[in-house]
Amino acid sequence: MSSSKVKIFYLDYMGRAEMIRLLFAAAGKPFEDIRIADQDWPKWKPKAPFGTVPFVEVDGEVYSQSIAIANYFAKEFGFFGKNNKEALLVEQMVNLIQDFIQVSVVIEEQQDQKKKVGAYLKSITQSTLLPFFFYSRCRQQISSFGKHY
Repeated sequence: MSSSKVKIFYLDYMGRAEMIRLLFAAAGKPFEDIRIADQDWPKWKPKAPFGTVPFVEVDGEVYSQSIAIANYFAKEFGFFGKNNKEALLVEQMVNLIQDFIQVSVVIEEQQDQKKKVGAYLKSITQSTLLPFFFYSRCRQQISSFGKHY
């Protein structure tokens, strides 16, 4: 991995690729950040293994699915824990964050402001991912992992 050339392809915003970019930043590893404008996506889509972003190119081979990509690089960079139990703790937090992202995307996709507020209020009252719960439980979990996480 030390000499691999990595390109990360995503739309021109943070989204699901940000976790991958942050892993590279934390590891101090170089990568090429290819940001695709929304109007240019149709010409890039055939290059994506499943027609979705993010996808990465590692030494000319292309891979997809944000969690699979992030897990791979986390393991490569030594951020996935020293044993299976530590890896379980890492995966637990990654999956919780993905649950939060799912709720956030539903809210953000609402074009009508009243519907957006309604979706947000629904997520607060009906979701197990209440903002307070999410914040306090994540903090509690992360602090219990020790200084390396």
